[in-house]
Amino acid sequence: MVRHPIDAGNYYMNVAAYGAANAEAIYAHEYGHLIGLSDEYSQSNPQMHALMHEMDPATSAQRGAALDREAVRRMILASLVPQLHARVAGAAGEISQQFLRAQGPVRSALGASVRAAMADPTTVSILQIAVPPTAAGLTPYVARTLAAAARNPGNTTAPASAAVAAEFAPAPIESMLRRLYMSSLNGAATGVVDVGANLGMHINIEGASGLTADGLPAVGGATGLWAGGPAAAADVSAVVDQVAGASRTGRVPPLRASGSILRDLTSLPAGWAALAGGAPASMSVATVTNDVKQSLASAFIARTAPILAGTAAPTTTSRLGPFVAGLNAAARTAATAASTNAVRAFLAAEVTPVITRSTTSLMAALAEEVTRIMGTPAEKLAQASPRDPAIAGIASAMAGRFTLAKAGATVSQIVSGGSGVNPGTAAPAQEVTYSTVNMMSDNTDIFRADQFTAIATAFNGAGLKKSRESDFHVEMGAA
Repeated sequence: MVRHPIDAGNYYMNVAAYGAANAEAIYAHEYGHLIGLSDEYSQSNPQMHALMHEMDPATSAQRGAALDREAVRRMILASLVPQLHARVAGAAGEISQQFLRAQGPVRSALGASVRAAMADPTTVSILQIAVPPTAAGLTPYVARTLAAAARNPGNTTAPASAAVAAEFAPAPIESMLRRLYMSSLNGAATGVVDVGANLGMHINIEGASGLTADGLPAVGGATGLWAGGPAAAADVSAVVDQVAGASRTGRVPPLRASGSILRDLTSLPAGWAALAGGAPASMSVATVTNDVKQSLASAFIARTAPILAGTAAPTTTSRLGPFVAGLNAAARTAATAASTNAVRAFLAAEVTPVITRSTTSLMAALAEEVTRIMGTPAEKLAQASPRDPAIAGIASAMAGRFTLAKAGATVSQIVSGGSGVNPGTAAPAQEVTYSTVNMMSDNTDIFRADQFTAIATAFNGAGLKKSRESDFHVEMGAA
């Protein structure tokens, strides 16, 4: 029996093949075939190159070359991820020390914002509304109690200081670095890539990084190309030293190369002195006020509801004292919650750009060497000297590995009798595979303009338009 790619003329009714998809999704998917859309996914490199040729012969060669370069670039990055991540996460104590030494301006700026938030009229009005009519006599005490709470350092400065000290400690700093750096590196290594004409592709690197989404060690550690593959250990170490900063020990803060991520992270506190003149957006009065209002409302109700529901006269001192004490306690609870949120947001706002800049710079350096090696004729390659010998060494090893693997996969696919574009053919074992993101997948962010164009052209030529209508055409972009 001859198997065909699923298209308008060849389709199958095996619902089990859809896995957990519901009937509506299956109907929509099959309707896409009836209007001319194909299943553009692959299970191997040869299949994907054949698919790209079928999609658009005029540009398939350049897109295929771009895809191969990106595959090698991600192979290199994968080999670096475990060591890069370990180096940065391992420096959490050092970074924490630098942050704690410079916490004064952060603490002061946050304390000022908490004080302003506590006395904000909208904060007062939210609590006044929460007082039931049966306890209306206590309503006037809300404003004066909150005003007193705002003047009391125990309700403002103390919670702010405690939050800064707690979040600047080594354990929270390490947790944040692990999560943010893993997210940045993993996004660069596994995210969708556009190789032209909004053609979204996934590049899957064999093995695992040995890290969870939170950057914690996973069972089994790094495997496959993520564990280094054919890259020389000395080259990997040299690149990690350059990007993250050489590993140093001792009581004196280590001196690292300019531009390294650890140098940039430990240099962040130098800019915090300016916070004395005003809080940053993450701990501004407006931001903190929103948090204080939300936390204070719930804490106020939890602590004062039993008092407000009492049977005693609303103005008796026996009831007023617990009410004021409960409101003060609610203020401290709200200040603590808002301060913690503000410090975490501040740290993320400070650290994320440093991490993003480092990852972007690394990917650009990898792209430069990969393009030089894969885009230069062999006889001229020696004349084009590398900018970074260590990156060049890893790139050469990975490019050679990739070329051999792709050639082997092509032969294996031919021997098995599979068609290049037949997604039903099992893929040979490979270290890198491709798959597409298109209108017939679960795509949510990339749409193929050429697929829409084909549908519009078919519709225009099928006599389905009304006589006065203009031709339908495709416009990609924001509405």
